[in-house]
Amino acid sequence: MERNLTQAHLTLTLTRLTTVRILRRKSTWFLLLVGLLPCATGILWILNQVVPDMRMTIKPYSMFNSVQSLYFHTFYLPMVAIFLGLGTLNDEIETKNITFTLVRPLSRLSIAVGRYFGHLGAACALVILTLGANYAANMLFQVESILDKLPNLLNGLFIMCCAMAAYMGVVAALGTWFKKFAILGSIMWVVVDHLFAMVPVDTLRAMSIKYKLLAGYWETLPQFMFSGTVTQSSAFLNGGACVLVGIACCGLIAYRLYATEIVLSDNSA
Repeated sequence: MERNLTQAHLTLTLTRLTTVRILRRKSTWFLLLVGLLPCATGILWILNQVVPDMRMTIKPYSMFNSVQSLYFHTFYLPMVAIFLGLGTLNDEIETKNITFTLVRPLSRLSIAVGRYFGHLGAACALVILTLGANYAANMLFQVESILDKLPNLLNGLFIMCCAMAAYMGVVAALGTWFKKFAILGSIMWVVVDHLFAMVPVDTLRAMSIKYKLLAGYWETLPQFMFSGTVTQSSAFLNGGACVLVGIACCGLIAYRLYATEIVLSDNSA
């Protein structure tokens, strides 16, 4: 039986193997638990029904939207991107495992794309599982609207996964090019990105992943520490812009891998 050694097939195989390996890590399970923490709001809704003097003025769906905006957008997405993105290629280089990868029938571009999308696949799986669980934890107490609001959940999952592609691409590029300052640089970039989204200047907002994330929603989410209004626009355009950022960063990683292979071939890595 002839083996399929095309670059496309090998890249998909590397992507799949990388995603599975990352999902099996204990650190990934920790990230999953962190994403599930807001599900504790379900306890509030139970108490709201059994305690006579406790009456919540906010509805479960509004609580879910607040969780998306305050917890996922501000904290969880950047955290997952930093935890997983920094190791996209940097781990391979630091451990010298890149030398074994380079001798396989994979082009440098295939290695970069496979590793990047493998990490991205694991990150998106975390987003889908945790956001879906938080939706269920709230909407089980507003069950009459659970199907009506489902398209909004799908919209949120789509735009958040696209934003993750951009966040992880930038973090992975920083981790590949600037190993010593990658963590600090990634945190600083996330802070600057959030600040750009808050400033009512169109030029700065156009460079902000956070703003594209907010603008890609079909409905306006509650904002915390956010000045100015968000102009809602096409989810596909905003999501596509985020994906393009991730692809461009993947190209930078591949270019870096070219230089890394030259250094390794000189036995001075």
